[in-house]
Amino acid sequence: MSRIPDGCGPPSLCANLGCELDLVARIDELAGRVQQLATERDDLKRERDGLAARLEETEEDLAAARTSLREMIRRDNT
Repeated sequence: MSRIPDGCGPPSLCANLGCELDLVARIDELAGRVQQLATERDDLKRERDGLAARLEETEEDLAAARTSLREMIRRDNT
C-alpha cells in the first residue's frame, strides 16, 4: 500500500509537481478500493438476502413436517 511521501501535505502545500502526482495517484488508488469494497458489500448483501429467504423456506418446511408428525402420532394413539 502506498502512502503520502514524507514532507508532502495537501496539494496546495506541495513543493513540486511530483508530490501532487503522488497524491493524485493515492486518491485514485483509494477511490478504486472504495469501489471494490462497495461491490463486495453489495455481493454479500445479495448472498445474505438469498440465504435469509432459504432459511425462511426451510423453517416453514420444518414447521409443516412437525405438524404432520404430530397428526400422525395423534392418529396412531387413538
